[in-house]
This record gives sequence, C-alpha cells and structure tokens, in this order.
Amino acid sequence: RAIVRESASQAERSQARQSQEQREAFNRLIDNASAQLRALAPGPHLAHLVAGLSEVRSLLDVVDRRTASSLEAEQAQTAELAALRAGLASATARAEETSAQIAQLRADQAQALTRQASAGDSSAGSREDTAAAPTEGAVGPTMRLQAGNDATAADAAAGAAPRSEGEMQPARCSEALNLLASVDWERRCDGVVALRRLGRSAGELAWKELVRALLHDPECRVRVFAASALGFLAKDSLAQPLTDALVNDRNFNVRREAAKALGRMKAHDSLQHLTQAMYLDSDDGVQAAAAGAVLALDPHGNYVDDARDIALRVLRGNGHEVNREVAALAVGRAGGAEARAALEAAAERDPEDIVRRAARKALRADAVAGRLPTLV
Repeated sequence: RAIVRESASQAERSQARQSQEQREAFNRLIDNASAQLRALAPGPHLAHLVAGLSEVRSLLDVVDRRTASSLEAEQAQTAELAALRAGLASATARAEETSAQIAQLRADQAQALTRQASAGDSSAGSREDTAAAPTEGAVGPTMRLQAGNDATAADAAAGAAPRSEGEMQPARCSEALNLLASVDWERRCDGVVALRRLGRSAGELAWKELVRALLHDPECRVRVFAASALGFLAKDSLAQPLTDALVNDRNFNVRREAAKALGRMKAHDSLQHLTQAMYLDSDDGVQAAAAGAVLALDPHGNYVDDARDIALRVLRGNGHEVNREVAALAVGRAGGAEARAALEAAAERDPEDIVRRAARKALRADAVAGRLPTLV
C-alpha cells in the first residue's frame, strides 16, 4: 500500500510539473506575440489583438486558480475519507471487543445461575410450573428442547443411577440460557420455553434474561414467547416490563400476549394501560386480550360493559382466528345470557377449530364459576 501511495504521489507531482511547464510556455508565447504586435505600426486592429491576448491570459489565470482550488478540495476529501476509514476500523474493533465482553458476561451469568439452582430447593410450586402446558394460541417454531435429556442418557450409558429432578435443574437452567443466547431465533424460542417450564426455580437471573428477551430481542416470536413465560411466573416485579411491551412494542402479537399475561398474573397496577389498549389499540386481538384482562382484574368495575362489548364484537367478526380465540376466552369472563349465546354459536358454527375449542373451554369455566347456567 505504501508503494502504491508513493507511486500515485509521484504521478501527481509529475503531472503538476508538466502542467506548470505547459502554462509557462504558453505565457512566453503570449508575451512574444504581444511584443511583436507592439513593434508593428500602431493601429486600432493591433490594439484589439493585444487586448485580446491580455484577456486570454486573464482567463487562463482564472482557470489555473480554479484548478488549484479543485485539487485542494480533492485532497481534503481524500484526507476526510482516510479519517472515516480509520474511524470505522476503530469502531469495528470496539464492537468486537464489546461482543466478546457480552459473551463472557452471559457465560458468567450461566455459571452463577447454575450455582444458584444447585443451592436452591425443588418446591411443589416449581414442579407445578415445570409441568405447565405451552401458551395457548401462541404461534412459534417446532420445539427441540433437549434440556436434561443428554445428561440422563450419559448417566444411563455410564451405568449410573438416574439423577433426581433437583439434580437435573442446574443442567436445564444452563442449557436454557445457552439456547437463549443463540443467534438462531428458533433456538432462542426454545430457551424461553425451557425457562418457563422451570418456573420460579430458574431464579432471578433467568427472569432478567426473559425480560431482556421481551424488551430487546429483534425477533417478534421470541418476544411473544417471553411475554407468555413472564405471565406464568406471576411476580409483581415483572408487571412493568409487560406493561412496557403492551404500550410500546411495534408488533401486535407481542402486545396481545403481554395483555393476556398481565390479566393472568392479576397485575392491578396495569389496569389503566390495559383499559387504554382495550379502547385505542389498532389491532382487534390486542383489544380483545386487553378486554379479557380488564374483566379478570376488575369484574365489577366501570369498564365491564365496554370490555364485554369489545370482546363480543371481535368474537362475532371475521378477523384472524387467534383474535377470535382470545375474544372467546374474554367473553367467557364477562358472563350473562348474551355472552352464553355468543359462545354457544361460536362453539357450534365457527369455521376454525381453535375458536370452537376456546368457546367450549370458556363455557365450561363459566359454568363452574356460576356465571353461565348451561354447558354446550
């Protein structure tokens, strides 16, 4: 590169010298022509010729100044481009260093979580969370969860006794965090589901990773799974990030799942934001999910009638089947003769099986709760 730059510099200097020599030769030619013209007998024609030669010289001077200015501007642009390239190289180096630090931080968090899970207990509540079913209505990849299976196979191959559920927890936590740190969004979804199955036994670090996935993951399907998982943890400290997702996330699937999660975890502090989403969100599914959450949080409040009407409108409409499924569950929370009639109609005549099953589920739940007197 240095040789190329030196060659280019020499070529530029040589070209500049040639231009200067040509300019000087032309000036001498003009001077000689002017002197010869003045030596002749004076007359108006000769005066015009001399004036014309002077004007040509003036024009050439202007061209020279503009050429010099253009060369200076080009040199300045070249220097600026070199500075930009140097800055880009420096920024790239800093980004690589930051990526390495993030990878190391996640590895440290995984080790800390493993130690925490090893010292923790396997309560009945954690076993119940571990056995929880996947989120209803969630749309995502085919799960490939292998947390704990590899360790069990290794024990069997070694002839060792199978490890207990408590002994398997650290390995499952570490595997889930590794999946959540993957560049593949499907594997990150698998990591979120694995942490949800571990429930509260996963620990505080795992919950923070779920919050990070909800608020910052670039893939909306990962954020949908994270919202559902946080809703099943049912911790008051997790209501605020779910509320932030409900208000600010650009994807309606994430907002819908955040509304469902807030209703599931009885987040009363989020009632105002849920009410606003019920009225103002641009997506019917989000409105229906927010209405269901409002009915779950404040079944006798001022917004019950509006929440029921919004859920009925979405259930009876021609929107997406997932929106009608969410609306069916929300209508079930409302109760009353009109709600029962709408659910029975959906259970019998809706073209989508997912909506019919949701309507039957709502009818059964409401009959058990005493809100609807009959079953389908």
